[in-house]
Amino acid sequence: MPGPIYSRQLGKFVSLRKGLARIEARLLVIAPLEAAEKARRQQREAGEAASFQQGIRNLSSEVQRLRRAGRLHRTHFNPFEVIERKRCEQTHSNILAWLLNPDEAHGLGDTFLRSFVTRVFSAELGTTEGALVVREGRFNNGQCDIVVKNDDWVVVIENKLYAPEWNDQTVRYAQHWRTAPGRRTFFAFLTRDGSRARSNRFKPVTYATVRDLLATLKPSPDSAPFIEQFIDHLWFAGGRVW
Repeated sequence: MPGPIYSRQLGKFVSLRKGLARIEARLLVIAPLEAAEKARRQQREAGEAASFQQGIRNLSSEVQRLRRAGRLHRTHFNPFEVIERKRCEQTHSNILAWLLNPDEAHGLGDTFLRSFVTRVFSAELGTTEGALVVREGRFNNGQCDIVVKNDDWVVVIENKLYAPEWNDQTVRYAQHWRTAPGRRTFFAFLTRDGSRARSNRFKPVTYATVRDLLATLKPSPDSAPFIEQFIDHLWFAGGRVW
């Protein structure tokens, strides 16, 4: 005759079988529901994809119709595209150097220079008296695109629109300028997408940052149209057309 221990174990086994049976029954109910929901989701996604593809075809047909009718024209004026300087690294460096120079006729004074250092390096520049801006600053081991300096600090900007860094440029530039006695040094690697420089002393900066900074400033009435065109150029071209 079975003992009490055997009876308890048998009871647990019976309870377990009943529990498994209930789970199996629930699964038999849920599985068809999940299959139906999956089929509906796939049908919905297929419909959305077909609608999107039809929209693209309609748009393409409309563009072709307007082109044949002679009614398709560009609506955004970009002077940098007109003079074929939209992708010119030298032109962009010249404009940036002009904006960074407190003595130029843009009417910004040292505001853009200070804003750039504050935004990129989270630092206060201090006095800008005696600031000198140098384009293609040459030294024994190369030349930097933009150097802004006075007796207290040096801002070095390496500008790369398309060309990659070559021959460890930033490493050599950092080695050269960090030895400047008594000067704080700020190194920026300016690109369209925030790429990193070979030297970890150079902080990555995007043209979107430049654009956003300029959009907050108030230049002189004479220079405002040019700066606004440059902002528009960076807005429409940056990352999409370049």
